[in-house]
Amino acid sequence: MNELLLADAVQWLVRLRDAPADGDVQRAFDAWLARGDAHRIAYLDALLAMNAAAECSPPRSALPRPAALRRHAPWLGFAAASLAILAFVFAPRLLDNARADLRSDIGQVAELALADGSRIELDPDSAVRVDLGSDARTIELLRGGLRISVGADPRPLTVRHGEFRVRDIGTRFEVQAADSALRVGVIEGRVEVRRAADAALALAAGEAAQWRGAAVERFALHATATAADPRLLVLDHAAPEIAFARWSARSGVRVFGAGAAHDVRLDAALPMGSDGERRAALDTLAQRYGLRVAAFGAGIAWLRAASDAGASR
Repeated sequence: MNELLLADAVQWLVRLRDAPADGDVQRAFDAWLARGDAHRIAYLDALLAMNAAAECSPPRSALPRPAALRRHAPWLGFAAASLAILAFVFAPRLLDNARADLRSDIGQVAELALADGSRIELDPDSAVRVDLGSDARTIELLRGGLRISVGADPRPLTVRHGEFRVRDIGTRFEVQAADSALRVGVIEGRVEVRRAADAALALAAGEAAQWRGAAVERFALHATATAADPRLLVLDHAAPEIAFARWSARSGVRVFGAGAAHDVRLDAALPMGSDGERRAALDTLAQRYGLRVAAFGAGIAWLRAASDAGASR
């Protein structure tokens, strides 16, 4: 761990403790936390160190006074809650990164040329494993999205994600994954998509399909939807899970509550080049999907149905 980065994390702990309601401090902390995994890990390590120090402190000869407990309770509660949230949000990403052969950072794309002649372009904050076996080629999408131009090779190529299998039939295609949704679009050639024991769905060039829970829908693929510029969020008939997952990959902020709007599909092109543009894009997405941003901070955005606004007051 970078000692300077860990020192920064400790300073943020102190600043947040001393000024929990200061909006400028919170926004500056959000920007610092969104700069990458190293910052989040440093913050998590600082919280762990603080908790370990508290556990190892010598026993008192008498119970602390109630006033002292009340004075420290908010800070200790904040630390415990922050630790639990960070572990829940970021641990899966760390596991994906450890398994990946290729990954991209938040807000950045990555490219890889495989030995079989295939080329992979990863969306921001994505990770894949690659297995070029003697009889078959398998690419496992661990997180995020990819576009692949498949090299000429007699071995069949399959892209896997969870229970989904996308089999190439000489093509160029894209796959985008979210917590409970998957989208496949075909740029050239054809693919065959199969989920678990379901019947295979064939897609040709210019076609796309989107799975959301048990439902699946197919639609025409717009050429602009294949853009991977991290400074621009381009959506094509996007379900909310896909839209917010792609926003998160460009911003570094994890979104919760994105599945509240079930029937809205969105076409949009939103600038994502600055912190202000990214926050404006989040507000726009929330409004278009019938949601609102209920809380924003520490690398997390919480969404609620817009109709809940009055009830929460």
